[in-house]
Amino acid sequence: MPTEDENINFLYLVLTNSGPPTLDIPTISSALGLNNGATSKRWSRLRSAMEEGKNPGSTAYQFLWLAVKHSDREGKSLDWKDIAAKCNTTPGAAAKRYSRMKKAFEEGKDAPGSVGGTPVKAKGMPSKGQSYSFQNYSFQNYSFQNYTQPRHRHRDPEAKACKRAV
Repeated sequence: MPTEDENINFLYLVLTNSGPPTLDIPTISSALGLNNGATSKRWSRLRSAMEEGKNPGSTAYQFLWLAVKHSDREGKSLDWKDIAAKCNTTPGAAAKRYSRMKKAFEEGKDAPGSVGGTPVKAKGMPSKGQSYSFQNYSFQNYSFQNYTQPRHRHRDPEAKACKRAV
């Protein structure tokens, strides 16, 4: 599996392969919950960070996912040899990666890290004695104030004395 940084680089290369893209800023803005000016500024900062080889930030993957989805790239032929060379992969692998991504777009999947795709955060830990579950496992929230370590026969002199007396 590619790392998030590799995915960011791949999406940026796809987006900018044949020159500067035309982004649907209003659609991206509404998906991110930002105004159009903030979205345009985010794109310019991301573009300059990528060109300078700097870390584009924690929201770059989500933004680029939406930018590729809502850009004028649809229907244009991409130079997979160029993209593959920059991603250190084969042209066929790069094209297949993009086709899987397009399939996710068509299925209506949310961008990675988006609000629609993330679960609701818990409202804190349950109170004492209240149970909660995590996936298929159930847990009980116990108080460990009166917890004592179990006796080990080889460490506890009383346990040795009891064993000898028996």
